[in-house]
Amino acid sequence: MQEASVYTPHRILVTGGAGFIGSHVCAFLLREYPQYRVVCLDSLEPCASLKNLDAAFEFGGPQPITAAASACLDGVSEPLPSLLLDDGAAHGARGEQNRLQDRSKPPAINASSTAPSPAVSLATPVKQANPSQTLGSLTPPPPRFRFVRGSIENVQLLQQLFADEAFDTVLHFAAQSHVDLSFGNSLKFTQTNVLGTHALIECARLAGVKRFIHVSTDEVYGATAVGHAHAPEEQLPDPTNPYACSKAAAELVAKSYMMCFGMPIIITRSNNVYGPGQFPEKVVPKFILRLLRGEKCCLHGDGSALRTYLHVDDVCAAFDVVLHRGHGGEIYNFGSDDELSIRDLAKTLVRQIRPDCDCDEWIEQVDDRLVNDRRYSISSAKLAALGWVPRVGFLAGLQSTIDWYRQHILENHEPYWSDFELALQPHPTLTSDSNGKNVL
Repeated sequence: MQEASVYTPHRILVTGGAGFIGSHVCAFLLREYPQYRVVCLDSLEPCASLKNLDAAFEFGGPQPITAAASACLDGVSEPLPSLLLDDGAAHGARGEQNRLQDRSKPPAINASSTAPSPAVSLATPVKQANPSQTLGSLTPPPPRFRFVRGSIENVQLLQQLFADEAFDTVLHFAAQSHVDLSFGNSLKFTQTNVLGTHALIECARLAGVKRFIHVSTDEVYGATAVGHAHAPEEQLPDPTNPYACSKAAAELVAKSYMMCFGMPIIITRSNNVYGPGQFPEKVVPKFILRLLRGEKCCLHGDGSALRTYLHVDDVCAAFDVVLHRGHGGEIYNFGSDDELSIRDLAKTLVRQIRPDCDCDEWIEQVDDRLVNDRRYSISSAKLAALGWVPRVGFLAGLQSTIDWYRQHILENHEPYWSDFELALQPHPTLTSDSNGKNVL
């Protein structure tokens, strides 16, 4: 299905927006498009941080009253009523709410429970806000950015958000995304990545959303043999681990909604993304922090697995292109030519962080993953045809990322994430606390 050459959103829901990529995209949209309203929905899993949203709050704060501002804002200045589903959830969110309130921002909704309400039917009509409302001449416009704490598995919360905010666009980043953790807790990955995505898409369908971007992964393709051509979007998925399988299943849900209901869904699949603010369960920040702390890089197996890397700034530019010029029903790969083995990545980081040392002295081998695909290689020619070009050089991108972790994590005594020590281990594990919240 083909759409107009340029799509213009107005009211955007970003799920998983307090995570690494989602937070960068929120800030990018608010900085580049002052007429957009962005709402971030995030359950604040261990890999997310409210500090990731500092730039979004800066760019999306209250704006001076102008005729243009009044025309593009909806006038719904009151926060949604708090959905305190249990005392434990209320206690857990109080710190986040106070932090936001101290910065003169609207209080966050607390809807931490991940269980969809059995009493709520998705077919139940919900009164929608009127996006054509304008503000009174003496009423200051609300901030263009809003944070809501909650899960995509909470159907009641989703319905209320879609009704009150009248979203026309969804960028769906929320997911369980760490391959190592999927081996030990695969049911959680299915619950969030498949059932949560299904609930979100159904709510978006009932709300009449005009564009839905589902963020997937290159891992759905399965391993690409060395020497073989880059995988195009048309290649059939062949996932090999529980995480990749859950993302492939979510794609099938999305495709069924395209076919059955004509939903304007776009799917994106990206190579390994790196940059400032990434939780150190992923290989680039894990190696950086271990080296900065005087610890060795830990290679799964012999470190020969090949991965391709893309800086988060280039990924934001890719989402900018897909959001405004992509075609509904299409899949777009986000890839680059910066492919190297995990061992070579470790050596590169040792040279940048400890230039006077022998690289091999700062590298150790550990047990490999249960399944470790040899290589992911994808073609981003379709995205390039829309005008996207990656611009951040790999070494320059790594150096700026190293500088960020040194300044914000190593030299900053205020914790950025609730707890990341276990994430630095070679094989982190996932458990649940007394409230059913995932913890490392």
